[in-house]
Amino acid sequence: MQASVFEPMDRTVAETVLKETKRVLDQLGIVFFLRHGTCLGAVRDDSLITWDDDLDVGSVIGLHGLTEERMYEAVDLFSQQGFDPNVTVSEIGLEVEMRKYDVPIDWNCYRIIGDNIYQWPVVQISLSLHTELKEIKFLGETFLVPNPPEDYLRQRYGPDWGIPK
Repeated sequence: MQASVFEPMDRTVAETVLKETKRVLDQLGIVFFLRHGTCLGAVRDDSLITWDDDLDVGSVIGLHGLTEERMYEAVDLFSQQGFDPNVTVSEIGLEVEMRKYDVPIDWNCYRIIGDNIYQWPVVQISLSLHTELKEIKFLGETFLVPNPPEDYLRQRYGPDWGIPK
């Protein structure tokens, strides 16, 4: 069995892809937030993480007007815009894996389970961090992040999230 080798994204191209993703979701009025390494880089470094290999955004089904039907409308528009989306359905949500300009992007649409959502690899994140998202300036535009982002990053990465590893 051969190990997977992850190649870092070209950050300049990745910034373009993130902005194009924002335009598609904004066009449909779909609320989304930066998550995982994309959120970490934006909040901690005001930059995409140098060694990151994909972009991560998320939405919550049942919050901010998002339904599965609306998500599939976005999938159609992403396809028309050259993103080549692929949807995977699971108990914890719907994952839309896409690629544009050779940059992978994951848009996860989480299901509400109790008072939480669950992020890979099955990390419980409080739903309350996603009800009133916080605006941040990033890449010259306004993006949303869980609120407060420090609490999200602590739940996701542990108490040392602010120390680059």
